[in-house]
Amino acid sequence: MSEKQRIICSRCGVELENKLVSFEYIGHRLQNEIPCCPKCGQCYVSPELAAGKMREAEMEMEDK
Repeated sequence: MSEKQRIICSRCGVELENKLVSFEYIGHRLQNEIPCCPKCGQCYVSPELAAGKMREAEMEMEDK
């Protein structure tokens, strides 16, 4: 992996920092470390993370 990609908060204009965050989707609680603003708390969920975690939860639901 090359240089770390900088993501800037659209509200505050500061660089996001990684933080452990809990998500809930279709009754499943997931945790992942994602970039969040240290000032306002806004988080960035990449399309890849969102699609991957949603698919995992949907597959678990289908298995039940």
